[in-house]
Amino acid sequence: MPPTFRTAVEAHDFDAVSELFTDDIRMRSPIARRIYRGRAAVIDVLRAVSTVFEEFTYEHEISSSSGDDHVLLFSARVGDFEIQGCDLLHYRDDGLIDQLTVMLRPLKAVLAFEERIRLAYARTVSTRQPAACVSGDPAINIGGSSSSDAGATSRLTNVGKYRAANDIHGEATRE
Repeated sequence: MPPTFRTAVEAHDFDAVSELFTDDIRMRSPIARRIYRGRAAVIDVLRAVSTVFEEFTYEHEISSSSGDDHVLLFSARVGDFEIQGCDLLHYRDDGLIDQLTVMLRPLKAVLAFEERIRLAYARTVSTRQPAACVSGDPAINIGGSSSSDAGATSRLTNVGKYRAANDIHGEATRE
């Protein structure tokens, strides 16, 4: 039996996860304001997430009556925090996933996750240019073909100021 999204993620088999996605999959993240587009970009994010979440477990699965939509509820740890979330998946008629939306709670755990995922994502893409990256979101797309953690941290601090102002005011402003 071929792997499902759930079994492939639980096994950290990102090649199998990738095969379940359409080429033009769209992922909405609780951290990035804009949408990740494309199989390679989404896989980069999932690989990074797998290094941040500890004790990741899917706890419940809900499917729509049509079978097009699935919700996977999960729990994990991020440092000292317990985090809960859900993956909302939309399947096309051919059985491939074309949309993935992730939601997380509670806020303190999400903030701890945000801090760690930025560094993990930078490490994931540091040896190459990010594939399709985030559709223009400078808050996550810290890219570059190589960087040290110190350089990434410096860029993240500046991006964090930009993002905070952007999120609060809803426009592109800098502090």
